[in-house]
Amino acid sequence: MTEKIVANRYPDAASILVAIDSSFDQEKQLKKVNSIIEKVHLSINKENEQRLLEKQRREAYQEQQDLFNYSIERLIEKIKLIVNAVNASNLSKKISIVPTVDKTNAAKGTLRLTFMGNSLLLAFYNQTIITEYIQHQVQFWKDSQLKHYGAILIGRTVEQIELDKIILMGKVTTSVKKNERFQGFNILLRKSDDDDLYGSWWICEFSERPMFSNVQNSGRFAIDPSDFFKYYQYGRTGVMHEYIMNYRLIEDDDIISLIELMAD
Repeated sequence: MTEKIVANRYPDAASILVAIDSSFDQEKQLKKVNSIIEKVHLSINKENEQRLLEKQRREAYQEQQDLFNYSIERLIEKIKLIVNAVNASNLSKKISIVPTVDKTNAAKGTLRLTFMGNSLLLAFYNQTIITEYIQHQVQFWKDSQLKHYGAILIGRTVEQIELDKIILMGKVTTSVKKNERFQGFNILLRKSDDDDLYGSWWICEFSERPMFSNVQNSGRFAIDPSDFFKYYQYGRTGVMHEYIMNYRLIEDDDIISLIELMAD
């Protein structure tokens, strides 16, 4: 109606209203399109973040595996040096070494020795056994609080395995028995602090406590994971129980004494 070019003029007011409605419809469509584009961008960003987190988790896992591998190989080398020293003597019988380290999962690395008809096995549990135990204890604490109080009112007692910064578990066992106990000990990879990358190997050996057992001499033995965490907690916190726990940094004599048992 007011357009100077005649062909572009609206013939009447109704035509102007139709044009305005059409413009509003276009604006609504544009908003919808922009909303879709924004959602797509958010979805892409979320997927990228998830991929980045997954990549970081894989890299952290592989880094931890490499550290485990290094620590395990260091322990294996210590044992090999002892074996080589024994084999270098004039003994007619030699110790055989059968290494089977799985590079894809350090927690399954093993070393087997055979000597005088007996064997010694160095084996490691999957590292998730520690985290799963801690998670179970945390969940048990939460459930107990909610059951008794309806809320979490009392702080959790941190497990000794956490306080000691134990990051990997295994055991050294022989085929030699004393009173039905295979002789050996548990081994633990322990970090001195958060900056300690590789940790140090500790032994945790158990023996029967006379006041709880009729067994006179069961020697020293390892405990399976199903019971280990409980008895480790008892031993480290001074709780009296049926076993005596000896806990210290591993020494050459700990391996030598087992080899001596194999020779008996």
